[in-house]
Amino acid sequence: MACWSCKSPDVARLIQKDGEDGYFHGKWARGGPEIVKQLRFADCHNTASPEFAKGKPELTLSRPYAARAMEAIGKPFEKSRTFRTSNRWFAVSAMWSITSTAKTKRLNPVG
Repeated sequence: MACWSCKSPDVARLIQKDGEDGYFHGKWARGGPEIVKQLRFADCHNTASPEFAKGKPELTLSRPYAARAMEAIGKPFEKSRTFRTSNRWFAVSAMWSITSTAKTKRLNPVG
């Protein structure tokens, strides 16, 4: 199921329904019938927020593992104005930082 994790807003719905353990348990193919929407605007924007109603790009993290990853690299999503107000830069920058940090820690486990 990890292969679906960054590719569809359906993932957040399944995690909410089954919990993270339930979502990640089993083979990716079992999610096929449930993963029907491609990544889109509503997956990253909180369209129910007052800020969004004012025309501001209120961003949200719909995946709990992404929030934990941001916390692990010292950049908690909810405390960063830059992450909450910028657009696609956030996703690319955050994932690059998380990936780079994870690779560094695997290669240099001390520190």
